[in-house]
Amino acid sequence: MKSNHKDVKKLNKNKVRTVLRNRKSTTKAIIAQETGLTVVTIQSLLKELMVEKEVIKGTLTPSTGGRPASSFVYNQNFKLGLVVLLREYEGEDYLFLDVIDLFGDSIFNEVIKSPNYYYVDILYAIESVLNQFRAIVTIGIGIPGQSDHGIITVSSHELLKNVNLITKVEDACKLPTFLINDINAAIYGFSYLKPTYRKSSLIGIYFPKKSPPGMGIMHKGLIVEGKNGMAGEIKYLPIQVDWDKLSEAKEADFIKVFCQVMHIINVVLAPEVSVIYQDLISSETLSKEWADYCQRNEMPSTPFLTFSNEFHTDFYEGVKLNTLKRIIYQIEKV
Repeated sequence: MKSNHKDVKKLNKNKVRTVLRNRKSTTKAIIAQETGLTVVTIQSLLKELMVEKEVIKGTLTPSTGGRPASSFVYNQNFKLGLVVLLREYEGEDYLFLDVIDLFGDSIFNEVIKSPNYYYVDILYAIESVLNQFRAIVTIGIGIPGQSDHGIITVSSHELLKNVNLITKVEDACKLPTFLINDINAAIYGFSYLKPTYRKSSLIGIYFPKKSPPGMGIMHKGLIVEGKNGMAGEIKYLPIQVDWDKLSEAKEADFIKVFCQVMHIINVVLAPEVSVIYQDLISSETLSKEWADYCQRNEMPSTPFLTFSNEFHTDFYEGVKLNTLKRIIYQIEKV
């Protein structure tokens, strides 16, 4: 019975948190209206949340009942998250570090050149940020490669291969850490920023300048990772191409490889939407060549094809959203 009372109280407290997070600032009357809880229960829970500094008492607001009502503000800096992107930019390797609050807003960011991503450099950069923001409780890292239980098993960066980055970061920083593949994060971020695609079957393909391409698969809002997270490793397709030099290939050769890859994906996965991240040749040329290819080659279905130069934005959004989810889970499970 005692345990049940605790569970109900935790559930009610989380209801109050959700309303406050969504509204940022509100009154007891509105919380009662949206949660169905009594004002007496809400008052008790708000007292606890204020003691914990998760909620701050705000200003008086006009009330239809005549007397002004107190507002309550959710403390967006109560807990923070650190988003780390290992991302190639204009052929160079960089670390993009971003501290986010509970509303998902960035409150600090830093960009550091990191040739080949030596894990010691990554740790140093992370620890430097943690020393400045003690409220960070979760670290999310977007990586160019795939990991299995924290061990990076597939990567074009030799210094990342076989490194258990989760263990190294958690041992050094004593904070829960997760890894997410860059294109998986990007397609997740894309679907969030463009809600009309959120419930579609999506694939995203990223063609970086100095590494082989990668593919992310999303079905009705969920990332399809496959065994050991290896779904989408298209560089292992049985196609005669030097993936490491694809960006240097002649335009006709790149188009040929692109069309072969898309053909295989369409037959096997039949996505509704394909998002292509590339700036190796013009999107107009690639779109036309693909349309011509589809005319010459029969396929059971073809996707809506969209080209994007917003890889960094989508990648960041995907890692940020997953980091935010984990922070909120940590708060609500207590």
